[in-house]
Amino acid sequence: MSTVIRTFLVFSLVCLSAEADANQEVTLLRTAGAGGTTNLYYDAGTGRADSVPDTGAIRAAIDSIALEYGIPSVAFAVVYRDNIIVSDAVGFADVENEIPATPGTVYRIGSATKTFIALGILNLVHEGKLDLDGRLSEIVPEVPVSNRWEESHPVLLRHLLEHTAGFRDLYLRDFAIPEGTPLPNVEEAVMREPAYWESRWQPGTRSAYANPGYTLLGYIIEKYSGMPYHEYLEKILLRPLGMVDSDFLGRNSDRLALSYDRRGDPQNPLPIMDHPAGYLHTTPEDMARFIRFMLSRGEFAQTDAGHDVTWPERETLPDNAEENPYPQPERSPRDISILPGEIFRLMERPSSITGAGNDMLGYGLGLYSMVARGNVGAGHDGGIDEFLSSFVCFHDAGSAYYFTITSMSPQGATAITEYLQEILLDKKTPVSENLADHPSGIEGWYRIRSYRLALARILHDLFDPVKLEVFDDTLRMGGFAGPAANLVSLGGGYYRTEDSPLPTHWIGTNDGQMVVSSSFGQAGGYYEQTGAISALWKTWALLISFNILIITSLIYFINYLVVRFRKRSVNSAPMVWPALGILCLILMLMVFSGMTSITLLATPNVRSVSVAVLSSLFAVFLVMGMLSLRKGKTHSRLWQRVPLFLGYASWAYIVLLLAFYGHMPLTTWIW
Repeated sequence: MSTVIRTFLVFSLVCLSAEADANQEVTLLRTAGAGGTTNLYYDAGTGRADSVPDTGAIRAAIDSIALEYGIPSVAFAVVYRDNIIVSDAVGFADVENEIPATPGTVYRIGSATKTFIALGILNLVHEGKLDLDGRLSEIVPEVPVSNRWEESHPVLLRHLLEHTAGFRDLYLRDFAIPEGTPLPNVEEAVMREPAYWESRWQPGTRSAYANPGYTLLGYIIEKYSGMPYHEYLEKILLRPLGMVDSDFLGRNSDRLALSYDRRGDPQNPLPIMDHPAGYLHTTPEDMARFIRFMLSRGEFAQTDAGHDVTWPERETLPDNAEENPYPQPERSPRDISILPGEIFRLMERPSSITGAGNDMLGYGLGLYSMVARGNVGAGHDGGIDEFLSSFVCFHDAGSAYYFTITSMSPQGATAITEYLQEILLDKKTPVSENLADHPSGIEGWYRIRSYRLALARILHDLFDPVKLEVFDDTLRMGGFAGPAANLVSLGGGYYRTEDSPLPTHWIGTNDGQMVVSSSFGQAGGYYEQTGAISALWKTWALLISFNILIITSLIYFINYLVVRFRKRSVNSAPMVWPALGILCLILMLMVFSGMTSITLLATPNVRSVSVAVLSSLFAVFLVMGMLSLRKGKTHSRLWQRVPLFLGYASWAYIVLLLAFYGHMPLTTWIW
């Protein structure tokens, strides 16, 4: 029954899972037989590859993966420091009309847009207009930031970049706005909801992904650059890089590939309120230029040196535009360099979580670090309207890749990820001595204390406690969420996962509490030590309650039918209400399973209202059943009545638990 419970609790997050994992490494799944590739052995000394993957084989392999997983279209690019190997697309941009995808087809890349916003902020820092350690209360005093730790732990600019300000993520209703609605200006988006600017814990101590923070960064770019954020980024990034087919406001949607839901239905491309956080429209050709720029940490010689790049006129100009903001770019015949390489290195490591340091991996200034085949990479993922994107640069290997798929298929994304990593990266085995230098009192249970949404808190509390145990001087971290993992001690409280060459976790004392601190992929989080009973009682109580409720409901409903058939003079009503409650729960799960888009979850409609009504009836029937218990005995013997009372007690616990976390009723459109 734990599967049923978890399904019931997590489905509301499924449609956001790609964004929820916008700062997390895609789980690697090996795809055998992708075939037709050449291994790459990169020579760091010469800066060139000894052998180059065959571009036709890459295209054929990705096309094969797309067909296997039912992905209508895949955009992709593979680059080295000295050249672009391939930028292409396979499949159909429009399946019904059989319009093929091309290197110039436009795709939405979702939260990968955040890296561009981060580069804009860092360029303003480089120009001396901003300070990474500047207080938000001084940078944007007009924004109503609520931080009760302001005296000792103020919200800093770097905290927005690293998602460590303690801010919550978007309400579900704010992830999208109705089709055809004009994009709001950034100031309007920032000022619409004061709840987004409340620090839930001490800023700079733990990481929790928050889209509104990057909307605020877009506003800061506008305030300190003196121009709309998209114009500033076009000026410092898109034009110099020759990314002429990219647009932050989606004004090139006439060439946009369609995305498709799990049923294969095309999606209407919806605008988003927080467009600085994830609305870039771009092509595989443009993204090839961008990831090569990131791979070289800001400098590379243009392959089209000396050639003019035509910057297209846009149909829609900003209301305050006095002249065309898209003139022909100046010719840039040599190198591009907007930032020193040291700033790019800062982007790749977290600096403001508890214990950050010693090249610890995690979410940095607009990039997350990850490990593949023992190689450290830095990049970003994104998901929006069934588009799923990823780019990663492996600097030591001298290679990078990008892809976007047009259906939310995590399995397909992992297959493409594994294939690209296999052809680009030699497998390395991290080697470092396990120092077994564990802090005193490290063993025990820990509860996670960082989360994106209030909605997700129930999942963390119930299913994400972890237990640390030391076996033969090796620390093992395990719990409900998957198998236990070994952590290698590097000394000073730093630990790494077995496949990582660098530290991924810090374990030690913070504010007198033993904590685990990390922002690294799916293993990341901020955990505080607690007792076993405190960590587990809600989970076990819920699991036991569900089983008791279902078993007793089935038994007493059969008993009810027998009583009615024999026409016995007993109070039979209490025996039927639990069955009706379970029926509501089953129907609610069935309706949930059909809510496959943000639009369905975030707006009042037949499905979302049905979920709210059914969840309400689940509680109403409990009350009706408890009232019916007062009308007379259901059975003559106490031992026959006790299981029924126990079932009602279990039912009451489930309802009260959901109500405590704000999920009774389940009104998805106000989350």
